[in-house]
Amino acid sequence: MARRLSKLDLVRSGAMVGFLGPTGLDYVIAEYACTYIGAAIVPLPANIPSGDIAKIAGKAGIETVFTSVSCIDLLVNATRQNWHISTIILIGDASVRDIEDIRSTQIRETIGTQDGPLITDLRQLENDSTANEHSWQRNSAAEDSLRLILYTSGSTGLPKGVMFTEYALREYWKKALTENRGGDPELLHPMPQVDVGVSYMPQNHLMGQLNVIESIVRGGRLHFTTFGDMSSLLEDICLARPTTLTLVPRVAQAIYHAYQSGFAQQLRDTCRDRTEIEETLRYGLLGDRLMFMRTGTAPTGEEVTSFLQRAFEVPVYDMYGSTEAGYVSFENRLTSSVVTDHRLVDVPELGYLTSDTPFPRGELRIKTTFATAGYLHDKQATLELFDEDEFIRTGDIFEQRPNGEFLWIDRCSNIVKLAQGEFVSLWRLESLYVDESEIVAQLYLYADSRQDHIIGIVVPSAVFMNEHSPETGEMANENIIRDRLLAEFQRIAKQNNLKAYEIPRDVLIETTPFSRKMAC
Repeated sequence: MARRLSKLDLVRSGAMVGFLGPTGLDYVIAEYACTYIGAAIVPLPANIPSGDIAKIAGKAGIETVFTSVSCIDLLVNATRQNWHISTIILIGDASVRDIEDIRSTQIRETIGTQDGPLITDLRQLENDSTANEHSWQRNSAAEDSLRLILYTSGSTGLPKGVMFTEYALREYWKKALTENRGGDPELLHPMPQVDVGVSYMPQNHLMGQLNVIESIVRGGRLHFTTFGDMSSLLEDICLARPTTLTLVPRVAQAIYHAYQSGFAQQLRDTCRDRTEIEETLRYGLLGDRLMFMRTGTAPTGEEVTSFLQRAFEVPVYDMYGSTEAGYVSFENRLTSSVVTDHRLVDVPELGYLTSDTPFPRGELRIKTTFATAGYLHDKQATLELFDEDEFIRTGDIFEQRPNGEFLWIDRCSNIVKLAQGEFVSLWRLESLYVDESEIVAQLYLYADSRQDHIIGIVVPSAVFMNEHSPETGEMANENIIRDRLLAEFQRIAKQNNLKAYEIPRDVLIETTPFSRKMAC
């Protein structure tokens, strides 16, 4: 494929190449072919507004885009905002009619120049036998050559492009190889003889990239989810019967709620005892080959983690890292093969000091072998990422224990100061309330520095809503549901010794689950 792309002059060494669409086999083949040529890959987030996609692509200088038929409308809308495309290469299942429609005059008038971009598809390139006659050899790449840019953090403003060099990507592959051969002393679990995984994170996320790398290195089999929005995730996991699973918090919570809902339904509708139901769910929900799970990208609640271990009878390992720094810790211990230096730094405005007793607390700053070179075309953000001694500012508060463990406490940026001067960690409270409640499926907390309290938007669990809905299917009296939710928050707050200002004073009830599409 690299030979074909090079022969037709579709991708050149040093070029910025965009990818827009759900991850699949064609996506991975095309991405690695471009990397082999020496291009820099820019997976574009498909869950952000088209205007933001245009800004990202324009800033990166992307002119060639690999995309799927399902994302053409999004791509067209993005190009209407001063983003010129010279080449579109379709990946995935595209029929002849799809391709002809995309090549139509209307599309050409919308995208790029008057003549429109060159539009082809991966299948056509694969069938081009003349490429074998093309003499081409990959040039050796400098370690500081740009190879990958990941745009992942868009919670505040436009996402920033984290840069990965040739050296950084090689380190990720070497780490996977070392682990696979049993040479990693920090590895606590045996690797399965036949590794089967499920990839549900997009390729603009580091976890999505690492899932593919690890599967290739292990000679395993990786299943991509049917739909990019993860609407079929649990069904896909059940069909794939994975040996390992890496979970983000919301997927761990989805499994938790699916188990609870399934257990309650079977207990109500069948004559089976609890032990039989638990065994059915243990091997039926996630398949019957699971050996271990890993949690990452953000801390998963202790109650959910403990539940996963009990319900599925497999170890659940906690991992911590970031797109900018890579792997940082495994089971609360810094990864010695990756972290070359570290230190805690006082955050006095939030009350975290390295002189705290009984354990030092502060922001963790690190140097790693996977460290990014910075953010693409954003000198100010890059300067803010590193401190004066070139340590990466993780933005995370940790507590250092004498046994060498580093326990995550909070995010610096997730803390809001209320009108009376109290500091509130919204992210921690959201996780706590969701993890310890069977009736709260999703929660968004809001705080304003001009107010002395917090409020929330709650998506109640399906089981709870069914119990409180009349036979007509209409929602029960909203005041009754609100009172029940507020009482639940009070219960959890009392059990965890929360302060009065950490308890939502009021809630809005939302029956539609939060999704990425809501933000677009």
